[in-house]
Amino acid sequence: MKHHRTAIVLFTAVILITVLASSQYLGPKWGNAKYTDAYRVLLDGKTWFYIHDQDLVEELLVDYKNEYLSRIGEDVTIKTARIKQNIEIVKVDNYSGKLHTEREAREEIHSCAEEATLLEVREGDNLWTIGRDLNLTVDEILALNPELNEESVIYPGDQITIKAEKPLLDVVIVYETTMIEDVPYDTVFINDSSMYESQRRVESQGKAGKVEKRYEITLENDIEIDRKTLQSTVISEPVPAKVRVGTRKAVSRSGSNFGIVRGGRLTSNFGTRVHPVTGKSKFHKGIDIGAPHGSPVYAYSSGTVIYSGFMSGYGNFIAINHGNGLVTRYGHLSARQVKVGQKVSTGQKIGAVGSTGVSTGPHLHFEVLINGSFKNPLNYL
Repeated sequence: MKHHRTAIVLFTAVILITVLASSQYLGPKWGNAKYTDAYRVLLDGKTWFYIHDQDLVEELLVDYKNEYLSRIGEDVTIKTARIKQNIEIVKVDNYSGKLHTEREAREEIHSCAEEATLLEVREGDNLWTIGRDLNLTVDEILALNPELNEESVIYPGDQITIKAEKPLLDVVIVYETTMIEDVPYDTVFINDSSMYESQRRVESQGKAGKVEKRYEITLENDIEIDRKTLQSTVISEPVPAKVRVGTRKAVSRSGSNFGIVRGGRLTSNFGTRVHPVTGKSKFHKGIDIGAPHGSPVYAYSSGTVIYSGFMSGYGNFIAINHGNGLVTRYGHLSARQVKVGQKVSTGQKIGAVGSTGVSTGPHLHFEVLINGSFKNPLNYL
C-alpha cells in the first residue's frame, strides 16, 4: 500500500512538471503568458512604451539629437544639446505585455505631435501679403521655407509652410559662433541752392563698417529662439555717404497738372516716333501735352528768357536759361508774354497753348536741355 501511494505521488509530480513546462513558466506566476525582464520608457512621467534593451533606447535618442546637430554649421562650438521633454527608463521585472521592436521605438521617437500647416498660394499672393494676412514677418515665412528667399517668385497652386510641424520630442541646442557683420553707414545730406528739389547728386559714396561678433544662439527644432551677443569687436568704422540735395524750386507734375501747363494730357513722349505730319520716323526732342487753346503756360523755374519769337517748325517759341547748364523750351504757343533778357520766377505765366508752326492741334511742346543735350522732360517734372 505504501509503494502504491509513492507511485501516485511520483506520477502526479511528473504530470505537474509537464504542465508547467508546457505553460513556459518563467516566474512566480504561471499560465499562458510569457514573462521576462523589460524596460518601461516614460515621457514626462507617463508610460510611453516598453522595450527589451535600455541601451538601444539611449542610442536611438542620441541618434535623434545628432540629426539636429548635423544641420548646424561646422565653425561653431556646441555648448549643450538636449531633449526638452523628460525621458526616464525604468527596469520592470517579469513583464508580460507588448515589447516595442527597434523599428517601432525609432518611429515613436521620430513621431509628430502636430503636422505642419500648409497654405496654397492664390492669384495675387506674395510673401508680403501672406505675411500681412497671417501676422507673420517675411523672415518667419522664409525660416519655415528654407528653399525660398526674398527674391523667390511663388505661383498659384504652390504650397508653402506657414506653421512648422511639432515633433513629439523637441531638441534644444545651444552653441557659440563668431560672425563678421556689416555696420550700415549713415547718409549726410547737403542742401544745394544751385540744384532743383528733384535733383540729387552723390558727392561721395558711403562704405559699410565691419564688426566681429561672438553670439550664443539657442535653437529649438532648427528654429532660432534666442540670440545673445557675448562679445563685439569693431574691425572698421563705417564711412558716411555725402549727397547734395537741391533746394531750388521748380514746378511739379500731379495728375493732369504738368506744372508748366494744367489740365493737359500727354500726347507724345520723348524719343523716336513717327511724326504726325510727315509720317516719317524722327527723334522727338521733348514731350507734347495736349491742352485747350489759350491755356496758360508757366515757367519751369526761375531764370532768364534767352529767346522769345517765331522759330521754324516750333511756331511761337520761348527758351529760358535757368543756370547750371539747364535750359527749358516751349513751342507752338498762341501767345508769348515775356521778352528776351527778362527775369522770370518759378510758375510765372509766360505764354499760352496754341498750334503755331508744324502742329496738328493745340498743344505745348516742352523740351529740357542739360549742357546742350536733350533730356526726357518727364524726369524733371
